[in-house]
Amino acid sequence: MGAQGAPSRSARLPASLSAASPLAMESLAKALANAAKAGGPVLVGGATLLGGATFIQSSIYAVDAGHLAIKYNRLTGVGSDVYREGIHFRLPWFERPIIFDVRVRPHTINSLTGSRDLQMVNISVRSLCKPDSTRLPEIYRNLGPDYYEKVLPPS
Repeated sequence: MGAQGAPSRSARLPASLSAASPLAMESLAKALANAAKAGGPVLVGGATLLGGATFIQSSIYAVDAGHLAIKYNRLTGVGSDVYREGIHFRLPWFERPIIFDVRVRPHTINSLTGSRDLQMVNISVRSLCKPDSTRLPEIYRNLGPDYYEKVLPPS
């Protein structure tokens, strides 16, 4: 035991490592050097394969049913094409998809109004809304991704 009750260094190490001779350390160093020499092409190939798989994965995006997408390009801005459901390609880092939910959504507007005989009447109007799919790029440019809250009055 050490001075403060902690085990000494030789007591913490396994017996095989604490009694390692310089010859054993030298043979371990040689084995690691040989593995590094032989494994160089394997490491380069593995890194290339991993990089290619990452590039392909980031080049593909999916648009779900009931959704449409437009692309934002870092060089040209919002594109004018609208992409339907399915798998689409993009240039990683340069383009990113902006996906819109274009399903019909209900919106209810409540209003408290007076009648002709001075009684207060609560009226509810329920409307079904969805964006015009041909004008999605224009909607995104002018109103942003939260167009629904900006166009329709609060409930």
